[in-house]
Amino acid sequence: MKLFKIYFGHPTFPVVMCFQICIFLFVSCPIFGQVLSNRHLTKEHFDQWNSVENRLISSKGDWFCYSTIYDKGADTLHVQSTRTNQKFSIPNGSQWNFGSDSIFAALQANNELAVLKLDSFKKTILPAVKSFIFCDAGKLLITHSIDQTLVIRKANGIVAATITNVNEYVYDGTSNRLVYIRQENLTKTVNYFTLHNLENYNLYSTTESLGSLILSEYGGGFFVIESGLNFTDTILLYFNNTNVEPIRFDPKNYPDFPLFHGVVRDLSFRISKDGKRVFFGIKKSKDTTFNNKDAVEVWDTDQAVLYPKAKKDDLEFQAQLICWFPAENRFIKVTDVLHSNVQLNGSKSVAVVYNPSAYAPVFNREGEVDYYLYNIVDNTRKLLLQQQPSERGLISFSPDGNYICYFKDGNWWLYDIAQAIHKNITAKFDTTWFSNDMKYSSRPKVFGINGWSSDHKSLYLRDEYDVFEFNIEQQQLRRLTKGKGKNVVYSIDSSCFLKRLYNNYNGWESVIVNIKQPIIFKSQDQNSKVQFYSLLQKNGSLAMLSSPKLKADVLVMSESGVCVFSEQSYTVAPRLVCIRNQKRKILYESNKHQSPYNWGKVTQINYSTEDGKNLSGLLYYPSNYDSTKKYPLIVSIYSEMTRYLHDYMSPSNYNDTGFNIKNFVLKDYFVLAPDIVYDEGFPGISAYNCVEAATKSVIATGLIDSKRIGLTGHSFGGYETNFIVTKSSLFACAVAGAGVADLISWGFTVNSVRNIAELWRSENQQWRMGGPFFENKENYALNSPLFFAEKVTTPLLTWTGRLENNLPFDQNILFFNALRRAGKKNVMLIYPNEGHTIIQKENQIDLTRRIEEWFDYYLQSK
Repeated sequence: MKLFKIYFGHPTFPVVMCFQICIFLFVSCPIFGQVLSNRHLTKEHFDQWNSVENRLISSKGDWFCYSTIYDKGADTLHVQSTRTNQKFSIPNGSQWNFGSDSIFAALQANNELAVLKLDSFKKTILPAVKSFIFCDAGKLLITHSIDQTLVIRKANGIVAATITNVNEYVYDGTSNRLVYIRQENLTKTVNYFTLHNLENYNLYSTTESLGSLILSEYGGGFFVIESGLNFTDTILLYFNNTNVEPIRFDPKNYPDFPLFHGVVRDLSFRISKDGKRVFFGIKKSKDTTFNNKDAVEVWDTDQAVLYPKAKKDDLEFQAQLICWFPAENRFIKVTDVLHSNVQLNGSKSVAVVYNPSAYAPVFNREGEVDYYLYNIVDNTRKLLLQQQPSERGLISFSPDGNYICYFKDGNWWLYDIAQAIHKNITAKFDTTWFSNDMKYSSRPKVFGINGWSSDHKSLYLRDEYDVFEFNIEQQQLRRLTKGKGKNVVYSIDSSCFLKRLYNNYNGWESVIVNIKQPIIFKSQDQNSKVQFYSLLQKNGSLAMLSSPKLKADVLVMSESGVCVFSEQSYTVAPRLVCIRNQKRKILYESNKHQSPYNWGKVTQINYSTEDGKNLSGLLYYPSNYDSTKKYPLIVSIYSEMTRYLHDYMSPSNYNDTGFNIKNFVLKDYFVLAPDIVYDEGFPGISAYNCVEAATKSVIATGLIDSKRIGLTGHSFGGYETNFIVTKSSLFACAVAGAGVADLISWGFTVNSVRNIAELWRSENQQWRMGGPFFENKENYALNSPLFFAEKVTTPLLTWTGRLENNLPFDQNILFFNALRRAGKKNVMLIYPNEGHTIIQKENQIDLTRRIEEWFDYYLQSK
């Protein structure tokens, strides 16, 4: 949850690469400093500021695209040359893509498609387009119009073919053809259009409903669902690349098909690489004839699953996965009511199935489970792992389908599916793969799998600081980075991924690391708080690719090794940088209009709590700081705040939590953002001790008027704020957004999204109580603001949204009524159509104004 509005520009610095990447020499530059002037920035000019988002780079790296985003919605997509200063701009551009290094397209306002010829620097506008794709390496552009017309255009813009009344279409790249569903009058047809010779073929006709056109994986054909009236009697049509006629899965033709079930779209369609196994979902039909919404709810403590969750999941009517063998004209059920969850291996020859409620009732977010290995080929099942944590990320299939990696007993294990052998692959290595440190909101914190190599030979693992490579063939584990001694955290950057996290039914598909390109690490220095990129060289050493002074982020890399990334600091507005052949070039600088204004600075401070904890925080100076004056201070809290040290902050009238640090430093405030560390069982008291110590250390500098100090926090920070004002007399006023007031009543409420009790959050997650209420009633009360409402001396402004579904908005009402009964000052704002944060622009303006007025009234007597 953000406590303030931060515009992450996407920083970065010299990426030294031409595909063979070399080390770049950094030269000090005055841009890292601050040029002061006498101009003062006021809110009338805030709308000039924008954020920048790095989007995409062409295959050769000659062009890239990025977006500039403004508070008032005047967003623009830009396509810019990495070699020259040529640039196209597309207002409100969306659905962007390169067809090749010479052509680009994006939708813009009024359903217009802007087509850019990059080599000739020409723009063409096509009207009434709702979607588009490039085909045949950018030689053809396919557009789908609002009137359902599919138009195929050649690269020179000439229309090659027009197809009317097209409901759905997909591009089959392996066969270089368009597949589409067309309807004319009552007749629906499945067709394909070959792009190499521009010929059309009709495959199937019906008067029933056709839809859900989906390409199969690995170029194995495509699927269509045919449905009767009101989508009953559903049939799956599988068009492979061998048969002219579709292969039909019609439930009526299978005597063993479950009664009252039908084919559904709820579960994604998958196919094995050899085309022999097709996966899809079936579901039991509900008889809604006697559906009584007013029927009594029966909640029973003997039930393993809490009533709301059991009702929502409704396992009897939940979609189940089946595997169909088209060539054998048979199917098997992969999941059932008992083992309802599933993940498939890469080759889709085996699955892991499990009962998510096997050890219910549980009071963590996810319970332990028994994993069963289901051999889909021979229809056998055996126990794989017993009483295993089921959080996502703790089990992963190798992309080739041969191995399963899982975390157990503090180590990573590899299971060889063919040999049925479990092996602990990390036990001999002197490191720890998880942490129970209270700084992590969920514990134990398992640092995870960073990916599998694209040649299927290696697996990448992480400990708290470093990345390790396990060579599967050699059965050897080696450390790729050396972050622990330097207090630097490394992870493989997503720009190296061929395949990112995609849904694998109840898990994630494996991340594949492209080893044909250099491995780039995204790194965070825990001392300097700088985020940077580094490159793994052939000799095993790391070459730093970005500045040690700026925050680097969002790197995109072309197939030829050209990199574009962003860089920023508190005083340097986000800018985009390109590295080509060891040469660094700034492509775009945002917010150049900042330079005439006084901007202020941020420093990292150190302080100690009374019990000897040494901590840090960020102190933001007023933009017009005068050393002869004493200033008001606002303390903004959450947990770890020093990670924002190098973030650029734009002033804004539109803030989703109503608080913006830059707004306040422009109004002659200091802002303190201290780090907070926690003792188990004492979340509120820990926050109080840390915030008091940090605030007193700043008071001791003589910069602050100790009678003019405010406090603010949102979400978990809102809870901390509520608690601190019951204990501290330092603060003249405070603002708490969407906070909790009573850990006891809140923990026993049911979250409206997850449909489980909030006990997992209070006992094990961010609130860190360490156990149930019954084992430590005193601590639950000691850390609940409600129990000390009569002690509050600080005027408090609270706010929430009535649609809040993260933390219940009635916790704010609870605290309000307690403060009202105790005769304390509290103003509460409830936004009717908002949730955990404020989304609607007019409400963002309103909340921002009210919070600023609250602090101005109490801290500046305005």
